[in-house]
Amino acid sequence: MKVVNPKLDPILMILKALLLAEYYIDQIISLEIPRGDILLDNNFTFSQKLIMVKALNVMDNSLWDSINALNKLRNRGAHDMEYKISETDIDKIGFPQGKTYTELKEKQSLDKKTLLHLTLISTISPLDGLFRHIIQGHRQVKNIKNK
Repeated sequence: MKVVNPKLDPILMILKALLLAEYYIDQIISLEIPRGDILLDNNFTFSQKLIMVKALNVMDNSLWDSINALNKLRNRGAHDMEYKISETDIDKIGFPQGKTYTELKEKQSLDKKTLLHLTLISTISPLDGLFRHIIQGHRQVKNIKNK
């Protein structure tokens, strides 16, 4: 909530959300790939890192689709200073989340900026959960090895 602040300009919200997503993706790569640090030191693009994480098969396809759509929207917004985010843009991020997103849209009459904010939060939150899950798994493996 601190990083993806609803008071920010929508493009800035997207940029910050993507930076946070990249942080989690970097952490997952460093935990799941032996010597993942080597990969992270070689200036891979966000898109390439996202493909690496997909190849690790630790992320649901729906989450990957949402983050990939977020990256595409970030690219559009970063290369067109006049770009205005549409509801269709937000839908591309949200629809892979399925029922969660459709219920959000149906039950509440949200302005576009609030819909964007909630969609970004619901996209980034599972990355945090995934990261924590992976850390927990590594701790359990370490404890087994130490016994």
